[in-house]
Amino acid sequence: MNIKYETQSGFVAAEIERGIRTGTFLPGSRLPSIRELADVFHVSTQVIKSAFKMLMERGLLVSRSRIGVFVNVDGVLPGMKKLILLNETRGPYDLNYLGRVFGVSESMMTHQGFHVQMRSIPKGPLLLTALRYELHQIDMERPDCLVINASMVSAEEIESIKNREYPVLFFGDFVHGDIPGLQYDLIRERTEERGTAYMEAARRLGCSNVCIFGGNPEFEYVRRLLRAVMRHGELYGIRVQVSNGLPSEESEEEIIENWKQHIRRVLKNFTPDAFIADGFGHLEFFLRALKELGFSPGKDIHVLGDCDFSPGLVMIRSDYSEFIRSAAAIIHRIIEEPGYHCGIMEISGKIKRTPFQIESV
Repeated sequence: MNIKYETQSGFVAAEIERGIRTGTFLPGSRLPSIRELADVFHVSTQVIKSAFKMLMERGLLVSRSRIGVFVNVDGVLPGMKKLILLNETRGPYDLNYLGRVFGVSESMMTHQGFHVQMRSIPKGPLLLTALRYELHQIDMERPDCLVINASMVSAEEIESIKNREYPVLFFGDFVHGDIPGLQYDLIRERTEERGTAYMEAARRLGCSNVCIFGGNPEFEYVRRLLRAVMRHGELYGIRVQVSNGLPSEESEEEIIENWKQHIRRVLKNFTPDAFIADGFGHLEFFLRALKELGFSPGKDIHVLGDCDFSPGLVMIRSDYSEFIRSAAAIIHRIIEEPGYHCGIMEISGKIKRTPFQIESV
């Protein structure tokens, strides 16, 4: 029996709607082209056009001339503001900061009236090309606001990035700190507070000698963190050594060997009773390296970290709830009040950090 044309269009429309309801097609995202969908459903392009028309009449899709057909945020999530978070993916063993802060708080942002989309581009020699391509795609979607990880942006790119038809808000710190003489909107936490939390935990553990693996000190936010660690070391009578060791992006065994080399270099002239491993995930490799060197993490040496759950680790758990509420208020105002600029907004005292020992997972 031949299927009538209208039935084909209705079937395709129902399948696209199912994709919207189940998250295959996210609110605000662009659908595949008419030709691509025709190939997927094995129908003519006219059937796809008819299905699009049905869904547009119901408010689920919206067409933008010369750009494409998009899932209508207002039709799927009425009254919600579309917020895109643009990140960089540094490697399999790096936990990205923007995703860590906003990603884990996505449900809270939903309650604040935002539909959040996480986007990532790979770090590397093609970062700038990938960034420009992704921004072009975002331009076509016209979000209510774009929040972009400041650490992935050079000073030369800020001007072109911030001048768009929608508000752009940088998050965190630019690699080399604030850019004098250039107007932009940026929010960040007070990085020094994280360093303070580490040292307060070290003091409570009775530590005398602490080594921190704190990343590249050429980065401004790393320098701020290390200054706080050194300052509180002097205050509490704790000797502090800084190592720039970071996990390499290789196989597990190579990462563990890489850590062992960093630790051996520290042990040549320093005897720590605690290591602080800041800002990276998969700390089980670091703990395994310590064990292979004869240490017992959690017993004869302490390891403090802020973004992983591994037995033997003292986890400095960060509750970003109040920080996110403050950030959401700023984003709402930027969206609702054309011409409003927050400038450089440092949100301090809004992150609750609690240390606890992980015995097992």
